[in-house]
Amino acid sequence: MADPRPMLLQQFVLVVNRLYESPRYATGLEETARCLVAMRDDRACVVMADTSRSGISITNAAAQLVAFIQRLHIGCKGIGWDSVCWVYRDSEGSWDEIRIAAWDGESDPVVDFHPVGNRTKADAIRFLVDHGFVINAAEWERLCRHV
Repeated sequence: MADPRPMLLQQFVLVVNRLYESPRYATGLEETARCLVAMRDDRACVVMADTSRSGISITNAAAQLVAFIQRLHIGCKGIGWDSVCWVYRDSEGSWDEIRIAAWDGESDPVVDFHPVGNRTKADAIRFLVDHGFVINAAEWERLCRHV
């Protein structure tokens, strides 16, 4: 059951130009990921949609994206990385979970990927609900437009 308390939502677009390069906020047509961060109390959920307009996909830049978002958007709110769920739509339209296998908080985390159900949008929505987050249709549209 989704938590009825209000969420703090942040939306932004990131770009990673080269493998192992730090992400930065996109300012033009180049972009790697459209991101939505939902936070409530001591937990968060990050939803990303791969645009791959920079040549690097979310899959290839996952560790850098996780570290960037955790440090600049979530950790500063007092939410630890182990209280965050990560889900993304890859460049082929399939939904996967990013799991942090290990992280010292300093370097980039070690991540692995797991399919979310049958990898559909409905499965991604169910994944978020199971983690206590509901994202309305307008937020999904804004996240996934132009992808």
